[in-house]
Amino acid sequence: MSQSKKLIPRRRFKAFEDREVWSILKQLNEYAEILTGGTPSTQIKDFWMPKEVPWMSSGEINKKRIFSTDNMISQKGFDSSSARWIKEKSILIALAGQGKTRGKVAINELQITTNQSIAAVVPNEKLDSEFLFQNLGMRYEELRSISSGDGSRGGLNKKIISELHVTIPNIDEQKIIGIFFQKLDNLINTQQKKLEKAKTLKSAYLTEIFPNEGELKPKQRFIKFNDDWKIFLIKELGDIHTGNTPSTADKINWSVGEKGHVWVTPTDIKSLLISDSERYLTDIGWEKARKIPENSILITSIASIGKNSINTVPVAFNQQINAIIPYKNNAYFILSSMEKEKKRFSQLAGHTSMAIINKSEFENFTLIVPTEQEQTKIGNFFKLLDDKIALEQKKLDKLKNIKQAYLNEMFV
Repeated sequence: MSQSKKLIPRRRFKAFEDREVWSILKQLNEYAEILTGGTPSTQIKDFWMPKEVPWMSSGEINKKRIFSTDNMISQKGFDSSSARWIKEKSILIALAGQGKTRGKVAINELQITTNQSIAAVVPNEKLDSEFLFQNLGMRYEELRSISSGDGSRGGLNKKIISELHVTIPNIDEQKIIGIFFQKLDNLINTQQKKLEKAKTLKSAYLTEIFPNEGELKPKQRFIKFNDDWKIFLIKELGDIHTGNTPSTADKINWSVGEKGHVWVTPTDIKSLLISDSERYLTDIGWEKARKIPENSILITSIASIGKNSINTVPVAFNQQINAIIPYKNNAYFILSSMEKEKKRFSQLAGHTSMAIINKSEFENFTLIVPTEQEQTKIGNFFKLLDDKIALEQKKLDKLKNIKQAYLNEMFV
């Protein structure tokens, strides 16, 4: 493949199909000013009050599009620090930060100041902000890999950002591409809000339809139900099982290259209904594993405490999970009740380095439970809410996948 062919994207707007190939900008600072910010002393109150100047920390980079900042500093704080004004439509790159923050990118929709852990890339007239935002945003792994230092302790700096290369078309094509992806981002943001609204609605109903601590009646009830709820131990609601792991050294236990029996670990619990997993057991491994029938409740009890799900197929599961096989109780009611009580359940694990809830503690955890008929009403209601959340999540994932596909095809 020739160099020129390498500099043509796989997908291009029709007006530009016969135009020149893209070019490599060898250093970003040829077309942009690179700025870093500063933080006024937190020991001086006058630097932070009154709140006059929008000021952004690196933790806010996850907003992607910055329409407001969580913090503000005073004019005096601005004058007494190395914070500086960053004009709108600049690209903000996290230079440092805990976990996965470093290397993430945002764009500001208003004039702001930032702390020293953010580099602002202010493009000139030859570089479109939206185009550059999308370009750098898809290069997260690259930005992390070129960080100074080693591993998670590494960091980006102004020099590294200044020397980034960017492959670009002419400014007219940049602008068309930028507008296209901005519209996609707007669709994604709208769908994200719909998802958050559905989750907020469910959270509100969990508070209203389940009794508060120390009470035996909820604030809201379905018609014809008036009796007090009763306190039960979890072990009174169903059979309790803790999982196990067939030997991972014995390859005969594990399916390779094709699906087998579903084996669940906490990482497989990504939604409230589970029918698949990342790893499968063979018939031999299945016989050695701890199994539960469909419509049981799985709850993580080590490390990531309180993640829960209902299995829609028979599954085996590892020792980080406890399971409830309900007696006559409604599985979805128990699932929703555990979600309502997640904070109280997590507190059982204490504050040790390895958070764990053993089987005995799990069995004796209490839930407040109504009649079977009311359980069914409540369980069905929350299943409808969860179906709505799942639908909105599916739509969001689809939009994100569409955007990623276009990013892969429309950039060089």
